[in-house]
Amino acid sequence: MASKKHIIENLAAEDMLCELCDFGNVASHHCDDCLVNLCDRCVDNVHRKLNRNGEHSLSKGVARYVMEFELCPNDGEKLTTFCRDCNVRLCHECDITAKLHSLHNTVGLKNYVVQEKEKLLGQLDDLTSKTARLSYYTCDIQSTALNIELKWLQYKELIKQEFASLLETILDRQQELLARMEQEVQKSLQDLRDLEAHYEEILSQTCDLSDELITAVQNLSKTEFLQSHGAFKNSCDKLEGQIQRLQSAADVIPAFLAVPFSLHQEKVHLDSCLQFGAFGPVSPLVLSSVGIRASPVRI
Repeated sequence: MASKKHIIENLAAEDMLCELCDFGNVASHHCDDCLVNLCDRCVDNVHRKLNRNGEHSLSKGVARYVMEFELCPNDGEKLTTFCRDCNVRLCHECDITAKLHSLHNTVGLKNYVVQEKEKLLGQLDDLTSKTARLSYYTCDIQSTALNIELKWLQYKELIKQEFASLLETILDRQQELLARMEQEVQKSLQDLRDLEAHYEEILSQTCDLSDELITAVQNLSKTEFLQSHGAFKNSCDKLEGQIQRLQSAADVIPAFLAVPFSLHQEKVHLDSCLQFGAFGPVSPLVLSSVGIRASPVRI
């Protein structure tokens, strides 16, 4: 990076130390090519070895070297002031400083740097304190993760047991339903057999009554017919009443066979025995009930 030299002519010798060694020697020379101030020892032992061709510009006295980015781009003076409002560095001599920043909040650049360093150090201390607290939460996270894994193993085993019990309950319910339906089917088949026998009995009685009545009509005298008329009429009325009271075959069909089988009613029955909760966010109260502690992170 390019640089610019600014020589302080009346700078006291003790104000500038050698920049090549760590002995604390007072600088007596400066090199405009190396951009350093040197003591007599370094001039003889170090710089002459580096400058064997004699191309460096070594001069007596000390110089203060300022990098170009430390100088005002308008007049080349060193930047010594900082404007907080504009967030820029300024020099004292520049007209722009006097015109644009006279009413702004300005502070010496050196003081500004010291203040910003203190702010950063304070922020770093606060960040270090927060980071130290994070280590506690890291341990808490690991503990919570381990606790979740252990609880999940227990919970998974419990689910397996519950579903095994559920399967057993469903199979028992299936056997119960099939047995009850089988009983109703067998009862309906027996009712149909009884109904068929009743049909045949009425048919037989009707045939016998028909034969008797035809014989009576053809062979009995008027007086004998009148004597038998009441009995024949009672028999006809009795048979007619039996026929009217007869069930049809459709009346003895089991009701459950009339509609397709549906698990809806069975689901209602099973829901009364089982409890399923919808999956969703779990409240801290529920977590604590199963031994899982959820700690909010506050830093």
